[in-house]
Amino acid sequence: MIARDPETDYPQFGSPTFWPKYGYPLSRVQCRILGVKRVSKNARTATLILLLCIGAPAWCQEESELTYRHSVSLGASVGTQISADGTRTASEGLDYLYRLNRKWEIGVQSDFNYGPKFEGYEGSAIVPVASYEIIDRLPVFFGAGVEHRRHTDETNALVRAGFEYVIFLDEKRRFTFLPGGFVDYIDGEVIVSGVLAIGVAF
Repeated sequence: MIARDPETDYPQFGSPTFWPKYGYPLSRVQCRILGVKRVSKNARTATLILLLCIGAPAWCQEESELTYRHSVSLGASVGTQISADGTRTASEGLDYLYRLNRKWEIGVQSDFNYGPKFEGYEGSAIVPVASYEIIDRLPVFFGAGVEHRRHTDETNALVRAGFEYVIFLDEKRRFTFLPGGFVDYIDGEVIVSGVLAIGVAF
């Protein structure tokens, strides 16, 4: 029989002898019978700290994505009225979004509408929206609001759905370039628009 040194020759943490089949550590009596050494409280504490250190970077990275809760963007769009005679439209937009979590944002999109070549102010629109990031850096948004037409003094309901692709311009992910598109449904008219915008988060 091979002699066993009770001070140095003992199973390591996680070995079959250390963890019996019922899933709990060996008792003091079992350790004396088998001649093994129990893991001390300090060793267990060190192991717990190590596991926390391994998991902390991923958790911190997730939280860092929420460093900025607010964002404002300024953009310009050109659209085509596809349900009528193909009338061209153009607008400038100022948007605000508040980030609820990693996926969801809520906010308001405000538009100032012009003629085909950004000439002649024709009206404005206000659209509360909700945005959901379906994959990394690709949120889709949807909402409903109102549009006011200056020449006819009409106010119509507006339904909007769209998307944008987020391109970060700095390492801190504060400044963004936002190409995208959206579809508006206004009083039986369908308008498809493409948009380019610049945003800042804070």
